[in-house]
Amino acid sequence: MPRPIPCGLGEACSRRGTAVSEDKPAPSGPVARGARAWLKANRELAVLLLVAALGFFGRAWEGDLHGDPVHYAAIAKNILSSGDWLTMHDAPGLIYAKKPPLMFWLVAVNFKLFGPSTFAAKFWSCLFGAATCVVLFLMARRVLGATAGLLVGCVAATTPGMVMVSMDLRLDSAVALAVTATVYAVVRAVQDDRPRWLLLAGVAGGLGFMTKMSAGAHVPAMLVLGLIASRPRWLLHPCFWGALALGAAIAAPWHLAVAGHHGQEFTETYFEREIGERLVLGSHLARNLVGNARGLLTLTAPWGLLAAFALFRWRKVSPRERWGLLLAVLWIAEVLVTAALPPKRYDRYVATAFPAVALLAGYGLATLIPERLRERVPRVVRTLALVQAVALALYPGLLHTYSCRGFVDARDLLDKVEPGPTLAGFIPEERFEDPEGEKGPWGLRSKVTYYLDRTVRFYTKADDLLRSPTRFAVTRERYVPELTRAGFELMLDLDESYRLLLRRADAPPPTP
Repeated sequence: MPRPIPCGLGEACSRRGTAVSEDKPAPSGPVARGARAWLKANRELAVLLLVAALGFFGRAWEGDLHGDPVHYAAIAKNILSSGDWLTMHDAPGLIYAKKPPLMFWLVAVNFKLFGPSTFAAKFWSCLFGAATCVVLFLMARRVLGATAGLLVGCVAATTPGMVMVSMDLRLDSAVALAVTATVYAVVRAVQDDRPRWLLLAGVAGGLGFMTKMSAGAHVPAMLVLGLIASRPRWLLHPCFWGALALGAAIAAPWHLAVAGHHGQEFTETYFEREIGERLVLGSHLARNLVGNARGLLTLTAPWGLLAAFALFRWRKVSPRERWGLLLAVLWIAEVLVTAALPPKRYDRYVATAFPAVALLAGYGLATLIPERLRERVPRVVRTLALVQAVALALYPGLLHTYSCRGFVDARDLLDKVEPGPTLAGFIPEERFEDPEGEKGPWGLRSKVTYYLDRTVRFYTKADDLLRSPTRFAVTRERYVPELTRAGFELMLDLDESYRLLLRRADAPPPTP
């Protein structure tokens, strides 16, 4: 039985370094103390991480993939099924030469480790969106202050267009991150007077180009514009040219390897069509510029009004803040012009400018908050984020839709009735005539690959389909009557466009 400690001895023992657990709890470890110190020193960043995690990962596992995302997911699955990590494939023997491979590699790794799923497919795009907000905060904190930096990051995480392109398997979030990292590199290089930071832009440009080719235009353009607005003489600095060389060194090996392996089959599609046909000067430029500006305002609403308000305060801000706003304006202008070059325009082409709009809007919002209340901003934002987390957890509905449930249901039916690696597709359109049966709507081919783990053999004539060894056929809804007359019966609605049919046992023979 331990002896009682005399009065006052506990304090004396404590002063001499003797631990007395009865009187005093054990001190926290160095990890806990370090975490508390980090949170205290970086409370704005900690709050932003919470906001970004909720904004880009909240219920991201819901829904399914369709359109471009299911196409990209199918290419990632083909990497695993073929074992070929050099050449991307739309289908066995049909190479895909329209995009660089980095995103497909990352998704394929996820599928390998965790199995194919909606969340595994979306993960990297969501992560790039969240990382863009963090890098934007780090840059804005340097030129606009900590409170404005937090608001800039939160505006980016709640910009409708930013969330739309990041919470799906798309490539635009990676390009936005690459350009944001480039602007951050310029800011760090200028403020620290260390041009070696420009090499970060080279890494961002190389990895961005390996994800989507448009990064090869946006990153160098922003690097040049940023230096013109900050340190024009650095355009002759070895670190600037080193950044360009570093980006090329990252992107070149894969391109040279694939071009050497496939020759004209790759170069004609990749360089002549995907790059050459998109860098076009013509009468469409003015029309596309207007369309891009309209799309940018629509996809960044309601933050665009605050961005305009920030520009009205141009003469009232400090030189450092004016420099930050100038970088944002140059950023937006570069994206609007570059995205106007392709004759065919999409609103998502301006996604690279979303962080720049957030930079302006966040600063505009910060100027509306009195100085005495700015200390409370992190606490208010944290409270709102926690409310959002509770709402996401308790909301009974779906935030992401399921439009391809029929494909999921069809897999069990096909595996039970007719197991095998192929499926017939009936698309009676002249543009898909192909003796090998490889041509066909890429959307259908991708969905069959991703959801059914099969390849599609396309037919344009019902008689040819009747001669095929497969009993099941997939076709568009408008061609169902033609197949019904040929002896097929409708089995499942796969999605809003495609139907699965089964050839009846009493189907008439094909015409000789």
